[in-house]
Amino acid sequence: MRPGSVRGVPARSPDKTFPRWARLFLDPDPLKYWSGVGGPSMSERSGFLDRAWKAQHAIEKRFNSIGKGRYARVLRMARKPEPEEYHHTSNVVLVGIAIVGGIGFAIFLFVTWLLRLMGA
Repeated sequence: MRPGSVRGVPARSPDKTFPRWARLFLDPDPLKYWSGVGGPSMSERSGFLDRAWKAQHAIEKRFNSIGKGRYARVLRMARKPEPEEYHHTSNVVLVGIAIVGGIGFAIFLFVTWLLRLMGA
C-alpha cells in the first residue's frame, strides 16, 4: 500500500480540479501546507481565515440577539405553572389528542368500509 492511500484506494494527487480546502485532505503529505513549503500561499490561507471569522461572527451575532427580540418580554414574564394549572392543562391536551385520534380512526374505518363496498 502506498503512503497516503486508505484501505487500498490509491492516494490522489491534489491538483487544480479540487477546491483549495480539499487539497489539504487529499495530499499524502499534508504537513507541507503548514511548513510553508508548497501548498497555499499566505494570502490564500488568510482569505480562508477571514471567511471563517466572518461566519463565526455572524453566528455569534444571531445567538447574542436571542434575548433582545420581540419574544424576550414573553420569555421574561413566563413562570412555572402551579400543579393544579399543570394538571388541568395536561388533561385538556390529552382530551384533544384523544379527539383527534378518534377522528382519524373513524376516517380509517370509513375508508376501509368504502373500499370493501366497492370491491377493492
